[in-house]
Amino acid sequence: MLKKLTFRLERILKFEYWPFWVFYTPVTLIWIWFSLRMRTVVYFSAANPRFFLGGLMLYDKYKAIAHIDSKYLPKVKFYNIPQTEGFHESDFKFPLIFKPNIGERGKDVELIWNSKQLHHMVDKSEENFMLQDYIDYPLEFGVLYYRYPSGKSGITSIVGKQFLYVEGDGISTLKNLILKNIRAENRLDYFKEKFGSRFNEVLPKDAKLLLEEIGNHCRGTTFTNENHLITDQLVSVFDSISESIPDFYYGRFDLKVPSLEDFYKGENIKIFELNGVNSEPAHIYEPGYGLLNAYKDVYENQRIVYEISKENIKKHDIKPNTLIQFLKALKAHFIDQ
Repeated sequence: MLKKLTFRLERILKFEYWPFWVFYTPVTLIWIWFSLRMRTVVYFSAANPRFFLGGLMLYDKYKAIAHIDSKYLPKVKFYNIPQTEGFHESDFKFPLIFKPNIGERGKDVELIWNSKQLHHMVDKSEENFMLQDYIDYPLEFGVLYYRYPSGKSGITSIVGKQFLYVEGDGISTLKNLILKNIRAENRLDYFKEKFGSRFNEVLPKDAKLLLEEIGNHCRGTTFTNENHLITDQLVSVFDSISESIPDFYYGRFDLKVPSLEDFYKGENIKIFELNGVNSEPAHIYEPGYGLLNAYKDVYENQRIVYEISKENIKKHDIKPNTLIQFLKALKAHFIDQ
């Protein structure tokens, strides 16, 4: 009971655990200010004209990565629901990643180990999906990149990821170890189903067990601030990657890479997702990062989105999405789901 109360207090005091809407409610003031200046509430959609709403929500993930040079991509295939006649599990080797084509924050993304799991996910899926090769590289980063239409570019955030695991003490069951972990205890039923008979197994002392292979904060991953890695050389790498993506100016590349040496050389990078204007400077979720600094970083990125959108609208005659499209998307995203 005491542990639960401690976790509850920590979730209240530390903003990295706050619900999305709680943290971002004050940010709506920034959006309102920029909307008044641009005289349209959907100005941000002009930042990435080929993404629906600039990549705020309900955008096509497969199309987002389709123009990236294939050397930077894992093997990936798109499937329509319910027409999955082209689905052949022999096209891939296990393990692989199952991912809804429209979705956020790791919802329904799963690492698939065998044919039974794969067919279960395909059969229950109600929306189009992708299958991707699983890339087992040791380093995973989210790189938030921007490029003004006039040419200036940069990286505002690099987030590293430490995946969720528990360490055995030779006494506690897996269930009890999960209950002692603030990043895991609120998903107890999920882990019970995932680990089955191992759920009541006692882990040997110092033995580590990876609980979650998907690198999302809401699924227990610890985010780390890796902004010290930002260099002009790295910006050039992402200039090169992004130049093949039509009308793309702002977003986060989620990727894996074998080493920092490869990272800076632009070699062996595998990008498994590209987000649009919904991209956060996710380094702010590092434990202990200050709330005021977090809001400062969010504002700086929102300012960049505004300036890119303004340049596209005023100088390049890009038409943002309409208010009706935006309101329909909000309804579909928050009410209809």
